[in-house]
Amino acid sequence: MARIRSKPAPKEAPPESTVPKKCLQPSVSDPPKLFILPKNVSSDSRIVSLQNPATNAGNRYFFCPDRGFYEFTRIAAPKNDARSWLLTPHLGKDLKEGENPSLSDGYIASNPDLFVATPYDPLFMLLPILASKSKPMFLSLDDHLEHASSIIQWKELLDLPSVRGLLTKRMEAICDITDLRDEKMYRFSENKLVNELISKAKRMTNAGLPASMEEHFVRRALEKPLMSVMREDSGASVQRGDTETPFSKNRDSQTVSESTNDSQQSINSNTTVSTSVTSVSSDSERVQSVDANAEIDAPEGIPQLLRLRTALDFISSLYLSKELKNQLASIMKETRPIDFQPLETHLDSLAKIRSEVQALRSISDNINKKRRMADDEVAEEQAEKKRKLEEEEKKKKTESRAIKNLKRVDTSGMKKLSSFFTKAPAKAA
Repeated sequence: MARIRSKPAPKEAPPESTVPKKCLQPSVSDPPKLFILPKNVSSDSRIVSLQNPATNAGNRYFFCPDRGFYEFTRIAAPKNDARSWLLTPHLGKDLKEGENPSLSDGYIASNPDLFVATPYDPLFMLLPILASKSKPMFLSLDDHLEHASSIIQWKELLDLPSVRGLLTKRMEAICDITDLRDEKMYRFSENKLVNELISKAKRMTNAGLPASMEEHFVRRALEKPLMSVMREDSGASVQRGDTETPFSKNRDSQTVSESTNDSQQSINSNTTVSTSVTSVSSDSERVQSVDANAEIDAPEGIPQLLRLRTALDFISSLYLSKELKNQLASIMKETRPIDFQPLETHLDSLAKIRSEVQALRSISDNINKKRRMADDEVAEEQAEKKRKLEEEEKKKKTESRAIKNLKRVDTSGMKKLSSFFTKAPAKAA
């Protein structure tokens, strides 16, 4: 008997999961921002809106009655980097009874900006109030702060004894002081402000400028221009303005790409720091990272003067109004608390060398351009000769055997064919 094979029973489809799928919530137009605040601050700390001393626009600061003022520095990631923040509840052991948080209860922020609260000197908040008077006079603290007290936030802050004590201490650093009927009177002093800014700049340079500022504003500014480039089979030898210091390695530098965000609705940060450090390259050299501790080829004292001036410019542009900055620049030019003349002389000499190098390079470029044009003309002539030779060879190859034989015939004793078509001489009468 033949065996009959039975068909296998069809496989049953697995039952669909009864666990509901969790979908992401839609994006919001005004997402929360991530802040890093200082430790051990008072429970009465708050975020206050005050006038920016440099722009006169509203700005937000973090205020602690015990530790003073803080500004928000925005740490911005490069726009071309796909980064985001995943914020979740604390999953440690100190959870309260009944709490069971998970990663699904977190929040995803597509904007990777980070706002860090850094200490802020309230001295800069006092400058718009003190420097606004055309003729500074000796006034009491309350008289000076009369205008500020009209602002709601300042009115609330001035009611705190810690704020008044802090402002009084900072006013003494930039004001002339006199006593009148057992009360201190203050008058704004531009010279004292200059000394205070110089002191801040010196502390900044003693701690060391950030790597990006050191590279961009100090090393590049003092870098001697390339005088000549000699290329050989074994390598490249590059000579700078000082011909006694040739080297065969590529010049190094760094550029800092700045990332800005124009749509900050809830926070206007004074300072924006970009975390992107990239390398750039040119036709003649490849730019790489630089050793921050490498010595700078400049006369002694010049790099430190440039660092100090860079720090002053940075503080002035960030915290001073344009009018006050111009006034202080005039005072520093007259009084010369720091002699920047050696730095100016050295920078002028570098600028002169750079202009000469640029002129030599333009001449060299013109010569190279003429050489290329001459080479192109010679190449065209050679190409034309080659084309004619190829045409003649091609014609020779296409000639018939009879024509080749006729060319071999000796025609030295024969008349030319044109002689039979000349006019006959006239007959005599």
